[in-house]
Amino acid sequence: MLPQGYFDLALRIQAASRFSELSDLLTTELPALIGGNEGLIFVTRHGDHVEEVHGSTDFAKEAKSEMEQINELFSIHPLASKVNLSNPGELGLSVRDYVTKEEYEDSRFLRTVHQGRGMEDGLFGLLAHGNGRSTLLLVIKHEGAYSEEERQIFDALLLSARSVASLISKLNVQTQMKQFYNQHSATSNQALFLLQNGGDLLPYNHSAVRMSEKIWSEDQPMLALSDEDLQALCGCLENSWSDPLCTSFCEVEMDIGTGRRTVNALWAGEGETWLVLCLTDQKHAAEDAIRSLLTRRQQEIMEWIAEGKTSAEAAIILDISPRTVEKHLEAVFQRLGVENRITAVRRYLEMKSGQLV
Repeated sequence: MLPQGYFDLALRIQAASRFSELSDLLTTELPALIGGNEGLIFVTRHGDHVEEVHGSTDFAKEAKSEMEQINELFSIHPLASKVNLSNPGELGLSVRDYVTKEEYEDSRFLRTVHQGRGMEDGLFGLLAHGNGRSTLLLVIKHEGAYSEEERQIFDALLLSARSVASLISKLNVQTQMKQFYNQHSATSNQALFLLQNGGDLLPYNHSAVRMSEKIWSEDQPMLALSDEDLQALCGCLENSWSDPLCTSFCEVEMDIGTGRRTVNALWAGEGETWLVLCLTDQKHAAEDAIRSLLTRRQQEIMEWIAEGKTSAEAAIILDISPRTVEKHLEAVFQRLGVENRITAVRRYLEMKSGQLV
């Protein structure tokens, strides 16, 4: 039967909304509950390089100060050849399951990094995994081995913490997407793509579907990214984390069928990535195209001519002479490549709607 302390800590873990809160609970509260002494969280990159250490205990502080040595000797850690440290599985594992007390204490890793300080057993488990990183929880026991009951409590809280970590990560993705759209929606349309495991790019929203119809082949529902672009994207995403659970958008040059363009990328979890290509807004593009051809006065005249006004009526409205209106129209015809006002009006309205942009 689980003790009351388990339920109290589980409720606090469920209420965590940031990695820092979750980390503090797991490294300071969990050890005493399961008969351990110290807890720490370490983040590995590609399974063979410790990138970060989190925790406030002496053991965690020592690990932070010995990061260089830890990485130099990581490959000869007593567990390295016996356990996939980047993804050890769903439940927690005990050091004693794989290495005897004597073998561990005599290991070069322990003698070099921790100068043989006591660590007779340790429970460790996966907290989060993805984008080349693994976040692992370790609770050490200076003397003796963990009991079956203590291991069960560790497993139950690990699973609870993992679900909270996943939720924090997903909420971060939602927040990042909202912020991105709020920042860019006024100046551009966004073509949203989902990059799936294996490198297949899937159009996800209306703008992306319309764009893919224009630039991809007719029978090409997805686009396979090049190895070069995938490698560049992975490097961009791996450097975009603010903490082990939260990431942000990064920019990467790549070709998604439009030639090399700047694409905004956001790690979505579970092997997937959001890619957003900002497209010039049709309305703004049309306005820019008209402004590049016609002066402000010529645009005003064409607005009234398109309303069915004569040159004389437009002149009265704009408080200029009919001759001035006619001179402006001559310039409009030349710049739009037309010969009369009927064709000019049609071309002007087409440009205004974005059809010729």
